[in-house]
Amino acid sequence: MNTYTGSLYAWLLSWVFTYFPPDVFSLRIGGVLLNGMAMVIATWHFAKRFGLRSALVWLYLLSTSALFVFKSRLAWEVTALQNLLLTGILVLCARFMEDRRRAFGNALAFLVLNYIGVINHFIFISVPVSLALVILVQMLFRDDRELGDFVRLSLCNGLMAALVFLIKSQITETQWQHHQYFFTVLFLLIPLGFASAYIWTGSRMDRWLRTLCARHLSTPLARTLSSREVSPLASYSSAVFTSRL
Repeated sequence: MNTYTGSLYAWLLSWVFTYFPPDVFSLRIGGVLLNGMAMVIATWHFAKRFGLRSALVWLYLLSTSALFVFKSRLAWEVTALQNLLLTGILVLCARFMEDRRRAFGNALAFLVLNYIGVINHFIFISVPVSLALVILVQMLFRDDRELGDFVRLSLCNGLMAALVFLIKSQITETQWQHHQYFFTVLFLLIPLGFASAYIWTGSRMDRWLRTLCARHLSTPLARTLSSREVSPLASYSSAVFTSRL
């Protein structure tokens, strides 16, 4: 337990060491398997969404990436886990844009993957922060109301990551050892709380945004939130844009 990494990768290595002797192979096998899973899941997702040809092109580009080939086998919590987490986030983003349902389970899964990444290493905080900014800019400047729910989810995600950053950096090793049960329960409840906040703020934030933008902001967002109809082109463009994140 420290201010910028978690113990998830250490737990993974301890499990590996129960079956293999502690050597270079044992250190690297976890990252290799997890990154292999990420490659398979991403290829399946692109094949299902864009066709087999696009999936094969993606697989070729990934396989010829020196960065991926080299770093995917490093014994480091960032390279061992982040690709799998990013792949899961990508799949959930696409599913959210297709279904457009405010399902608690989908929101919780999305938040948990981001949460695990931030807990694992604070470098992952760039993912929820950049995602929230990209989606917000897309909605404001592309006049895309269809992203309203996803904006709220991304904002909840960014606030959750910021809260974890602020809390975890203040916990000392001594405090963790003496209050480990309390902090464990607290960190388990955080994604549940933000998923509940996302569901609870649905209609309330929509009304607030509509009123604020219509009265005080002269932006495409104001006109979009004031209208009742959404063009099919806007829906399609938002889905394609999000799938490329």
